[in-house]
Amino acid sequence: MFIFPRFPLSLAENSFSQAEIATPASTDRKQYIKQALAKAVTERGFRLDFQPQWDGQGINLVGVEALVRWQDPRLGNVSPTEFIPIAEEAGLVTAIGEWVLGAACRQYKMWQAQGVPPFLLGVNLSLQQLQKADFAQTVQRILEETDMPPAQLQLEVTEGLIFKDLQHTIGVLRDLQRLGVYLAIDDFGTGYSSLSVLKELPVHTLKIDKSFLADLETHQKAEVILESIINLGQRLQLIVVAEGVETESQLHLLQSLQCDVLQGFFFSCPLNEDKMTHYLHHCCSTKTSSKAIDAH
Repeated sequence: MFIFPRFPLSLAENSFSQAEIATPASTDRKQYIKQALAKAVTERGFRLDFQPQWDGQGINLVGVEALVRWQDPRLGNVSPTEFIPIAEEAGLVTAIGEWVLGAACRQYKMWQAQGVPPFLLGVNLSLQQLQKADFAQTVQRILEETDMPPAQLQLEVTEGLIFKDLQHTIGVLRDLQRLGVYLAIDDFGTGYSSLSVLKELPVHTLKIDKSFLADLETHQKAEVILESIINLGQRLQLIVVAEGVETESQLHLLQSLQCDVLQGFFFSCPLNEDKMTHYLHHCCSTKTSSKAIDAH
């Protein structure tokens, strides 16, 4: 098996100190973050980290997920779990999401120009983006501006967001599908979805929430649930991605269950642009030539 270029969490550019994570979101801090985020939107003060995804046998790199990061001059690195909800409340998350999509597509094209083989680029969507009537047109515009191949882009929506306004969301997803992009349900298994609705959603991928892997050692039934989700997704002709792969035992279990795609710290923590570029070129220089996920 290919020896992965390992980047431990301690080297990740997105590492957040315990003080930053544990700091209470006081009224003053929250108000400051709102103001600082508004400035960051204007000045494009965000950056992207990237986490690779490998096929189920760990042979080919098949995808990369783009993750937004923000380093404030006063607060330092602020966790997305803190600043994204505040951005949503302040009405800024749509602008941030549009920047993320454009920046990720431009970075993808730069890697292509450097000779990196094609792979699937994953970008997360927010509820406010999905609620915009012209969101599909926005995506189309960014695809055209960046010359991004639609078939190499996967837009990811968390399970909980889909059911905020199911019929509207299905309509938006179908508009996006017509553009030729791929669609994924993220954090699957943690929301309140009815399994009968899955057949109505124009999605290509199920991303299993990392909590199911984390529970394997403490809950005996976790493996049964994990196997059931993988079988369900594959019987619906969906690509199934396991997030949060951190140990070799988790890797071997997922391989025995024939999970399609694997993502997690076992392979690499999220990497900044320079480290991800190095990672991709390292992969390309070995026998593990990258490939895009096959369409169903």
